[in-house]
Amino acid sequence: MLKNIKSIFSCFPHLDRLLAVIVFCVSFTVYLMTLAPAIYIEDAAEFSAAVPILGIAHPSGFPLYMLLGKLFTILVPFGEMAWRVNLFSAATTSFALVVFYYAVKSMLTIARVSRFSHEDCLSERKRASSAEENWSNPSKSVIISFICFVSSLTLGFSQMIWHEATYAEVYPLYILFAISFIWCLAKWRETKDLRFVYILVFLMGLSLANHLSIIVYFPGIAFFLLLFWSRKILEFKLIALSIFLFILPLSLYLYFPIRAAANPEFYFKLINSGGAVQTAESVQSFASASLNNSANITQNSLAYLANISSDIFDEFPLIVLIISAAGLFFLFFRDKKLWFGILIFLGLGSFGVVGGLTHGQPYNGIVWWFLRYFLPYLLIPMAILFAFGLSGIFDFLSRFKFSKSIMAIVMVIIMVIVSSIPIQSLAKFWKINNKSRYWMAYDYNTQILDSLPRNAVLIANNHDMNNDIELFSLAYLQIIDKYRTDVTVISDTPMTRRPEGLKLGIDYFSLSKFEQRLRLIDRSFKFYAESPPEAGGGRKIFTTFPADTLPNSPYKSLSNGIVYQLYEKDKIGPLRSRESEASRPDFQPVLPRNVGADDFPRDDLTRNLAAKILYHRALFEMENNQSEKAQQTFLRALEIDLPMSEYYGTYLKRRTMLTLPPQTPPRAK
Repeated sequence: MLKNIKSIFSCFPHLDRLLAVIVFCVSFTVYLMTLAPAIYIEDAAEFSAAVPILGIAHPSGFPLYMLLGKLFTILVPFGEMAWRVNLFSAATTSFALVVFYYAVKSMLTIARVSRFSHEDCLSERKRASSAEENWSNPSKSVIISFICFVSSLTLGFSQMIWHEATYAEVYPLYILFAISFIWCLAKWRETKDLRFVYILVFLMGLSLANHLSIIVYFPGIAFFLLLFWSRKILEFKLIALSIFLFILPLSLYLYFPIRAAANPEFYFKLINSGGAVQTAESVQSFASASLNNSANITQNSLAYLANISSDIFDEFPLIVLIISAAGLFFLFFRDKKLWFGILIFLGLGSFGVVGGLTHGQPYNGIVWWFLRYFLPYLLIPMAILFAFGLSGIFDFLSRFKFSKSIMAIVMVIIMVIVSSIPIQSLAKFWKINNKSRYWMAYDYNTQILDSLPRNAVLIANNHDMNNDIELFSLAYLQIIDKYRTDVTVISDTPMTRRPEGLKLGIDYFSLSKFEQRLRLIDRSFKFYAESPPEAGGGRKIFTTFPADTLPNSPYKSLSNGIVYQLYEKDKIGPLRSRESEASRPDFQPVLPRNVGADDFPRDDLTRNLAAKILYHRALFEMENNQSEKAQQTFLRALEIDLPMSEYYGTYLKRRTMLTLPPQTPPRAK
């Protein structure tokens, strides 16, 4: 039977290439099936709006992502633009898994996992000869290729890696660079070929043009190079060429002044009292703050580290964690230097991530916002240790003196069992990561625009987690889809262009959030009231929040179920008076798809957005004397919402206002 297995695989001299292609195809198919069909939450809508027009996104700007994303949307000339940018994430992640396959293959080779090559008493030449003889064995080579295949899919179907592959974000490219670093280090140690050092240094510089937080990998890379020191590293030619290769890709940051001169429609321009602050300066400030805080390791940092590290148990099936722990044990006896290198690599980067990305802030129990930075840093080494664990298990089984036929049967059984591990992840995380019916952000923001009359003004200002989702989604609809471009969107963020002459004041950002919101409303209202008709005067103004819930607000709001039309208090009757009813915006809201279902992704931002939509709907129903229906909608929102969200408090305050009896203003004597 063993001969039959060998003969079968001898028909595939390029087995690694075949399995790598299968890794790409399988993972890409899964990602495609669970891909978001339109704009998603967080910064996804921003990238969907900025990439097609080569715009300028928020700091650090991500010039490499912008250029590669634009190229990808050209090469894929079909489908909704947001879907194409989402697809770029899927393709990038699948390619990263292919690189991971070859990285693991190289690391298993240099670790000499065979029982024939781990004796310390052997000379280097004998060990190399023994390892070469072992890896040339067809059956063992097949097992190693199989381990790489399973490990790659196990990593690809971990919850966070899969999640990032299904919508527009810079993190799939971030993950690709992280894995590429490991591949370069493994190939350099395996072959001692300095070309891999050159590739590594170039990729390090290039990765900074995608996301600056990748720098947390650099201390671990430096330690690895020192651990496996070579005199050739000190050669002047290598040092000079490495510096050049590192600096060269940083020239991609010239993207900012070039594109800023073109003044693209999507331009995240920071404003201060002195005027515009270019994105390049914002990048410098962002990088400086992160680097300064990376060394600021406190007790709070350890609390962050402990909390996030515990999330590793939600990323893989339990069997993967057990085998990974075994892999750490096996690796210690196979290659102590590599074992030590992996631990130090994890330690240096972990504290760098926590220190740099929390910016020295005390631990507040909220960690979702940088899980995508930190978890890949843990997940990739965990998947490598998983591969070493599998290789150790197969190596352990090979020590038993079974007949060749029995050994072949045992190996096949083990391979079948191991093959089920990525399938377990697939089943476990499918519902969590399936965004194929995710229309919530698209529907909600489309309805916002649909609910507005021609040439309306929309003041979008929220202090909850979904402020960016709202603004970026509206930008996508107006810039890319060219939908309702007659509507003017105003906010206090760098990405909306307020009309010339609408100033918020140099003390604006020193005000409380309620004072900021009231000033934004007040100055916008007065600006359009005082402007002549040809300059936009007399336009109807709406807000994404009820303005009458603000302290000392001189304004009233009437809901259309999605947004609120703005009125001056002395020019409209009480909320539930006939005068108020006659002024109500004429629009009948429809709940976005997925909001009423139980199968939408339950990440924090989606929960917050869904609850916010339902709170708006409940207030609209209360204004229309549908108290029982409003109560049901409110309970549904409360079930979904995060604890202590902003809109829960806003809802309660406005509900109290609506339940008060209408008050008639006193008559003048």
